[in-house]
Amino acid sequence: GRGCYAAFVVNDGTAPVEISLEFQGESLDLSRSVFRTNPGDATLVPHTGPLPVGESAIVFVADRAPDAPASNQDLPCPDGVVAASGISGLPEGTGLGSSFHLVGSAPITVATIYPFGGAASFSPTATLLLPVGTWAKQHLIVNAWERIMDNPLLADTGIGPAAQIVASEDDTDVTILPKRDIQSGNGVVGTGANVPVSYKLNKGQVLQFLQSEELTGSIVSSTKPTSTFGGHECMYVPSNRQACDTAQQQLLPFEQWGSEYVGAGYRARLGNGSEQMPYRIVAARDGTLLDYDPVV
Repeated sequence: GRGCYAAFVVNDGTAPVEISLEFQGESLDLSRSVFRTNPGDATLVPHTGPLPVGESAIVFVADRAPDAPASNQDLPCPDGVVAASGISGLPEGTGLGSSFHLVGSAPITVATIYPFGGAASFSPTATLLLPVGTWAKQHLIVNAWERIMDNPLLADTGIGPAAQIVASEDDTDVTILPKRDIQSGNGVVGTGANVPVSYKLNKGQVLQFLQSEELTGSIVSSTKPTSTFGGHECMYVPSNRQACDTAQQQLLPFEQWGSEYVGAGYRARLGNGSEQMPYRIVAARDGTLLDYDPVV
């Protein structure tokens, strides 16, 4: 991305927490990248040193390069903020990239937003992050929304569903059993539907898929703990609308899934309860993976 990428950090523990950030094995300077806000006031206040108990901070992780053109969709970080990095780490489309590694000296709660600034970008996305200690060796890909091929708004565009797999250790072999064809990309060789394919990742490396065919329901197995994100570059819901939203969600490993779920619908925006909302369900029953079905 070319916008402002930020993390919200909350110290809900019992002792002050030191925060550090790494990229490709090197420590990044956070001296001008961490800010706090006062209750009821959105003004950014520079923060240095440990994060006190019960307090939260914004870590500005990455920003677009200074010479990159600005747009609403790629908001730069606020004035006075110097992000820790000017590199996003992700490839354009399917390919290999690098992740950022945020470390706390004690347990913290972290969520990310891209781009920072929210509604002004027209397409912000956010996700709660899962600690590396919770990562595991089997995942199920869940994309945000399928690209509707007959939508003229999407004709001849690269916009589509996305999935990312991140390794926690070097020499991690990742095998995917895809529900749909995996299209080849930069440094990534694809495969046909239901044909397993393997990739080798090192610590912090990201394997990204961005393609028209959705990979929801594909099984991801790895020799060492990994984590999987599902999302979409810009989804149209419903498909005939002229505005789209980015989506990203870090997914729980399959071993942490439950067997019963409660789904709560969104409040209708029309005020009369008659608005139809599209949903997508992925379920597991008795340890068996089930296919997904669109439900309205």
